[in-house]
Amino acid sequence: MKKIRIALVLAAFLLCCACSASPESTATAGTEKTQAPLSAVTLPETGGIEVGVFSFESAMAYYAAFDGEGIVREGFVNTEPVTVATAEEALARAEREIHPEAYETSDVYHDPETGAWLVSFGMGPDVCGGNADVYLDADGVTRLMFFGE
Repeated sequence: MKKIRIALVLAAFLLCCACSASPESTATAGTEKTQAPLSAVTLPETGGIEVGVFSFESAMAYYAAFDGEGIVREGFVNTEPVTVATAEEALARAEREIHPEAYETSDVYHDPETGAWLVSFGMGPDVCGGNADVYLDADGVTRLMFFGE
């Protein structure tokens, strides 16, 4: 019980910090990415899109504990398997699930172990909240979306 309480306090702290985070860093469940050149990989076949690393399994485990507003688990557009080999393909696939014109920024993450993708859309560095995260499995099928901070 004490571990759960500590985890909830830590999660609340991290959510509060996300709103005051500097534009140089981005935090999304299961991700590790900053603007520092050594923390992300720029793949030549992605047209120069900076790709962060995330853990699909960790993200799914994180969201499995929550059920409520902002978490979408069904009703997706991307239900048929397709090959998603580049960050550009992942971005295009994720844009099918949202209204991309509503967002100013997008960050792409890849899980090298599972082949899954995360595309995180944002309102910009000066806006707290309003993010949309689209989680695609290795087959390009949308598995989860999260709207919020």
